[in-house]
Amino acid sequence: MRFVITGATGFIGTELSARLKAAGHDVIPIVRNRAQATGIAQSGSIVVADIAQLDQLPPADTVIHLAGLAHSRTAVESAYLRSNLNGTEAVVRAAKRANIRRIVFMSSIKAMGERSSAGFRPDDYPSPVDAYGRSKLAAENIVRRFQGEWVIVRSPLIYGPGVKGNFHRLLQTVTARRPLPVGAIRNRRSMLYLGNCVHGLEHLATSDAANRVALLSDGSPVSTPNLVRTIARNVGVNPRLIPVPVSLMYGAAWLVGRGAEVQKLAGDLFIDHEYSHASLGWKPPYTFEQGIEQTVKSFLSVQS
Repeated sequence: MRFVITGATGFIGTELSARLKAAGHDVIPIVRNRAQATGIAQSGSIVVADIAQLDQLPPADTVIHLAGLAHSRTAVESAYLRSNLNGTEAVVRAAKRANIRRIVFMSSIKAMGERSSAGFRPDDYPSPVDAYGRSKLAAENIVRRFQGEWVIVRSPLIYGPGVKGNFHRLLQTVTARRPLPVGAIRNRRSMLYLGNCVHGLEHLATSDAANRVALLSDGSPVSTPNLVRTIARNVGVNPRLIPVPVSLMYGAAWLVGRGAEVQKLAGDLFIDHEYSHASLGWKPPYTFEQGIEQTVKSFLSVQS
């Protein structure tokens, strides 16, 4: 098959492009500049464009749309809309002109909301609470209007070798044996290892199932303390978990305007993985423990 991939040089796109090429598929990356695509384009075909201004796409079977502005503390709503909404709108228009059969859109669990008490399912009513989530949901609505086949993928936090952001900072904190005030937290959060993510995307891009929302994860949700302990075990250190009462954490955080950050640490945000994965006919090939092991191994190799 022939795939056009936006965000092909990013955290997910690089791994997905390599996987599809290894399986014998042709990959056409969309990049901001040609130098970014070195080693990705199998046939030499590269589209150089700003996603929000994309006008044309080459003939292909499927577009996998990964590009967009990720969750950021500093980005304003207009920036999210330009990248995630306008960019998606341009991709959908270009796909229609090129008679592309299918679009696989990488959305986020944030399009559904910030917390779940029973585990999200694909048909749950979405209630995003921040600018990032709202922009992803708005982009989903654009994809749903595509006249061909579409699949929307809502993922939780994605981690793996080369991960950046908050997860990378957590790796640094645990490795440095700095204390973390999360010992009293008893929450459930879904996570998605990069290897499971690209395996799931390949499955969704090549299967017959269409016009659906897909929720992917490693399987059973994990607590924040368990995440820290698993990282520490692979680093080879004893975790320093301070049992600060969750109510006290929330109270202090809201006083300084950082309540949302505590919600990410202490709140529940998980999917009903058994139902969601069964509906897709898919199982993650890697366990959470295997994903953390590979992530820590890569992190330590860079540090040494």
